[in-house]
Amino acid sequence: MNRTEWESCNDPMVMLHWLRGRGSDRKFRLFACACVRRIELVLKYLGLDGDAEVVNAEQQADGLTAELEVPYRGLWTATDAQRVLARDLLECLADEPAWSTASVVVSTIRHLLPTRRGDASITAATAEITGDGRGQADILRDLFGHLFHDSPRWMAELARSDEVERLAAAIYKERSFAEIPVLGDALEDAGCTDAAVLEHCRTFGEHYRGCWVVDAILTRG
Repeated sequence: MNRTEWESCNDPMVMLHWLRGRGSDRKFRLFACACVRRIELVLKYLGLDGDAEVVNAEQQADGLTAELEVPYRGLWTATDAQRVLARDLLECLADEPAWSTASVVVSTIRHLLPTRRGDASITAATAEITGDGRGQADILRDLFGHLFHDSPRWMAELARSDEVERLAAAIYKERSFAEIPVLGDALEDAGCTDAAVLEHCRTFGEHYRGCWVVDAILTRG
């Protein structure tokens, strides 16, 4: 996959297959978590609260827990196909390896969303998460964009300052991803002239835990 194909692709499974062997387990796990967070409204509509499972998987990705805890499988009573799929989606976050978890999440969501498109009570509220996989593809671009950086030395040359590192750490810890454009300004003030880094901070769109620029500043892989 070349850079043009990467930037235009809206099929997350195609992107995941290309990333296999190139991305870290941490980023694949965080991608799966971001996909689940993205359909939070759907899960809540189905009577499921997956916050604990997502947080646990994120902590495991960052090495903060010894191992993934498998959610109690009797926690939810699945009354229809939608709830069975949603329950299975949350349970798969505890699976290994991380790349397989990411691919199962994409596949499960792909099957879950069409089952409720005709439900007028939630369609309007969650319309942005239906469609051709663009949202998941954008998450992959946010997390793995560093793989297409032009310079092999870009991370070593990335301008840093106390303010840059403070902002990046706060954004990561507090999930304040709307502040990433501010981080871009701080990077430029610190002497960063990397067009790809600054563009990602200022014009990319929505960011997620594992954003490649924030990870670079915090030296996370």
